[in-house]
Amino acid sequence: MGTAGRALARDVGSNPHPVLLAGDLNTSPAMGDLRKLPDGLRGAGHAMPSLYPAGWAESAGWPRWWRLDWALASSAVRVHSYRFGDAGGVSDHRPQELLVSLGDG
Repeated sequence: MGTAGRALARDVGSNPHPVLLAGDLNTSPAMGDLRKLPDGLRGAGHAMPSLYPAGWAESAGWPRWWRLDWALASSAVRVHSYRFGDAGGVSDHRPQELLVSLGDG
């Protein structure tokens, strides 16, 4: 995890508020960088219809095998649904669409 990743981990670790961290983290499951984030964040993949979601858009010219885009949440954030949308040719990543709420309700 580079300098930006370490700064992100420090920021998330010291944040007393509910956390939703989502975006192009430029790391795959094989790289292990997600394990370097603070404890207490869980992946939102349980709310996805796909068993292995990949965020690369077809316009990127690469197969959708790689997952570099992630959504992670603290326990105070409840993720109801999560999916990758259509990039519409404007990005090489598909947008992440989440429905979330705070607390147990």
